[in-house]
Amino acid sequence: GARYDLVVIGSDEVFNAMRSVIFSVLNQTAPGQINISIYNPDLKDTFSCFTDLEQYTLYSSPDAFSKALSELSKEIVANDSLLKGKYSSLIELRNKAQQAVGQLRLFVIAGNDWIDNENEKKQVLKLADNAIRAGCVFVFAIEDRKLKSVEGLLGKATVLQKAAQKNKWTPKEYPQLEVQFADIASEEAESFLGNYAAQAEKTTVVTIPFTDIED
Repeated sequence: GARYDLVVIGSDEVFNAMRSVIFSVLNQTAPGQINISIYNPDLKDTFSCFTDLEQYTLYSSPDAFSKALSELSKEIVANDSLLKGKYSSLIELRNKAQQAVGQLRLFVIAGNDWIDNENEKKQVLKLADNAIRAGCVFVFAIEDRKLKSVEGLLGKATVLQKAAQKNKWTPKEYPQLEVQFADIASEEAESFLGNYAAQAEKTTVVTIPFTDIED
């Protein structure tokens, strides 16, 4: 099966790595086309730079996180009504229609408390299995001691473990390879996000020319 989630196994640098992933996703996606959702129960200030983005939501409490998962379940159902069984994913539908149908989402889970809640863990793992077709990808930070509890997730994910060198990570499947995330300085982050937000505001809804509509 396709691999669609990124798991960064915990260390002191894990949150900076996740922050870099978010910047990378924003940089490679047209402004206004992706929602960023972050579950941050430890209230790390690593993600505060994204606050001014319109399509950004931070969840800090378990209750808010649980509600967000329920909303995502509804979103998957809504997107399935667009796919109608004819398309494998929202991305495929967008490519075929050549229109920005639906909404893409990156869901960053920077806490581990959900793993200890059996019902919530089942819900997260089920969503991780199904959300990709609805245009949603997860990024998890998982503590080493919690790995055995989420083996079902790890089997379908790209797993990065901390390498010996600072800010470098090793893909579990390619132990000889090292990955280094781009480190974005505060000034660069502010400039990038300001430009991104400005471009997102200018984005207009794609319309169908009247001549293409049936009589």
